[in-house]
Amino acid sequence: MSTFNFIASDTQLPEVDLTNVKRMTVKELKKLNPQARSPVPLDELDENLEVLYCESEEDMKGLTVSFCNNPPYNLDYHIKKKYVYWLRYDFTEKSTEQLMEYLQKNIKEIQQVEVWAITFGNKDDIYKVKDKRKIKLLDLTKGDLIELNSQGICIQISY
Repeated sequence: MSTFNFIASDTQLPEVDLTNVKRMTVKELKKLNPQARSPVPLDELDENLEVLYCESEEDMKGLTVSFCNNPPYNLDYHIKKKYVYWLRYDFTEKSTEQLMEYLQKNIKEIQQVEVWAITFGNKDDIYKVKDKRKIKLLDLTKGDLIELNSQGICIQISY
């Protein structure tokens, strides 16, 4: 079983990547950091091969919101909004603050956004949403967002 997080809206939302992961060629990486750790030694890789690189593990823990163009099977059972986005959110202080800022910046007066934590993999679990609540944006707390670490939650946030 796997739990995934989503943001859904009837209007488009901006995609963001607040990680510090960079896409570059092996040749560029060797110039930037010749001592970079890699599962395969850099000298054994094609210099034109594109790789992902970050300075530290902490750099990977930023918030990402990306359009869900390949949704899990039966996602539409729960989410009825027109636009659905993958939400990569690590439940750290940093990413919680980033998600809070993202929501405050992007929720408009006429809009309601849903933030979901849904478990897939067990056919019985997909049909269970244990907690669905409505919260005004002004009343939203970091604690509400951290609760998304549980399974089967939907928070409907409105302006």
